[in-house]
This record gives sequence, structure tokens and C-alpha cells, in this order.
Amino acid sequence: MFVFKRMDRRRFSKAARRRLLLRPLFERLEDRLLLATVNWIGGSGDWNTVANWSDGVTNRLPNAGYDVFLDVAGGPLTIIHGSGSDTVHSLHSNRSNFVLSGGSLALSAAGIIDLAPGLFQWTGGT
Repeated sequence: MFVFKRMDRRRFSKAARRRLLLRPLFERLEDRLLLATVNWIGGSGDWNTVANWSDGVTNRLPNAGYDVFLDVAGGPLTIIHGSGSDTVHSLHSNRSNFVLSGGSLALSAAGIIDLAPGLFQWTGGT
């Protein structure tokens, strides 16, 4: 709710009142990256298959703005990253196995990997 006080016309010139009225009411905030989640919805399979992912809006491969969740009901599954260069914000799994066999998978600046013990296999790639 905004409250506007009536200006005392005797204290301000017409030009000064106009400058006060033309000032912006809102301050511009800095740009922010809003993180989104993307979930694995496929069975065991390849990371680079677009149909295996759902971000709630469109099916697409995860990118640096996404928190990636590999848990699927009925798991455990095996998700294989065999090629390509991908960056995600974070990677989470409590049930599904994740195999990095080729290509590269990076985390964005503040990213984390949260995989239950024994679920990560590194057989190649970076």
C-alpha cells in the first residue's frame, strides 16, 4: 500500500514539485538466476535422451540453471552420461545409480552433488 502525502505548495516551486512527482517509485533490483528443477522420468538409460527429462513445462536436457533429481519411484535405475559436455547446478539421487562413462559433467559455481553412497560410478569422462 502506498501513501502519498499532500505537498505543501508554499514550500516547493512548481518545478520542484514536478521533479518530485516524476521520480521513480520503484527501485530496480539486480538480476537473479532463478533455479529450476528437472526430474529424470525415463527408465534406465542415456543422460542425453531428451524424453528422459521433465522440468514440469517442457522436456529438455538439464543445464546450469537446474537442480537435477534422478530418483524415480520403482528404482533403482542406472543413468549413464556417456558423451557431451553438460553443466548443472546440482545433482541429487538416493536410489538411482549414476555412471559417468564419457563426456564431461560440470557443476555451476555453487553447485553440489548429493548422491547416496555407492550410487556414483566413474568409468571415464571428466
